[in-house]
Parts: sequence; structure tokens; C-alpha cells
Amino acid sequence: MAMDLDNDPLPAGEFDIIVLMGVLEYLHNLPAVAEKLRAGAPGLLVSYCSIPGDRASDAVVAARRERGWVNDLTVPEFRNLFSAAPFKLELEEPYKTPGPFWDQRIYRFDR
Repeated sequence: MAMDLDNDPLPAGEFDIIVLMGVLEYLHNLPAVAEKLRAGAPGLLVSYCSIPGDRASDAVVAARRERGWVNDLTVPEFRNLFSAAPFKLELEEPYKTPGPFWDQRIYRFDR
């Protein structure tokens, strides 16, 4: 399904889980999207490429922008964003080897 998660409502219906892989890095308003997703389903399975370390250097931000990524959260900031929605973190697993401008993980959240 193709849609603009920053601006479009979720499709009508009941869903058990929403799966977003390689999507969240491209969204401008992650707090609003997290709240929208919480209303859409009780479960959420997502991937996110966090910035490595505790803050993004100019070089890291530039590399992320070259890929079209528009946000730069650390791992704790990403967890906190979805905890505030509120979701409960059920699973967090590394995915691939961390690179110079990403630390990719897969997360499972439940309401």
C-alpha cells in the first residue's frame, strides 16, 4: 500500500499489526506518525536507522540527507518517541552491522 504517512490518514479497518520497514527515516513528523500508528493497530513492527552514538555530526547528517532521510534520532530517542505514543517496547534486535551514519534495528511495539 502506498500512502503519505506524514499527511494521510491510515486506511479504515481493523489491523493486528502495522509493519514499516525502511520507512520512518523518510518521515518529517515522527511524533504525530507514532500517535497515528498507535490508533491504527495494537502492534507495530518497524525498522529504523538511528544515528550512531549520542548526537549527529554534520558529516553524519549530510550522509543521511544524501539518502533522503529527514530525521536523525539516537536509539534512546527513538525508543522514547514510541514510548510517549504510548507503545510498550517488546523486542529490539540489531539488523546488519552498524555503519558510519546508521545503527539499524528492528523493533516490536505493542499498545
